[in-house]
Amino acid sequence: MPATPCRMLPYLLGWSDSLYALHGESVDWHGNWIAAPNGQLPDERADLTWLALGAQLGLFDDLHTLVIVGLRNGYLSGRAYSWSDGVPVFLDCSFDPNSFQSDSLF
Repeated sequence: MPATPCRMLPYLLGWSDSLYALHGESVDWHGNWIAAPNGQLPDERADLTWLALGAQLGLFDDLHTLVIVGLRNGYLSGRAYSWSDGVPVFLDCSFDPNSFQSDSLF
């Protein structure tokens, strides 16, 4: 069953609150992020589909990124992209695996 916006809201608030707790007011986010309903890091082909669709809608460009997050082998992982001149640009995206290991994040 797909997650409804009401069921997702506490998670979204928790994620943004955790960024503030770690980085204070220095966080300035320009973009969108996606987490799969099953919590796993999706296939990279799905990332590129979302990126191309979002670019067509004006959501992604060289200043507005897409971040895909999920668990891989029990660790929080992610990939990040921007869109420039009609092509995806892969961005460095890393997490400290010692800080985020969990089987119950999602």
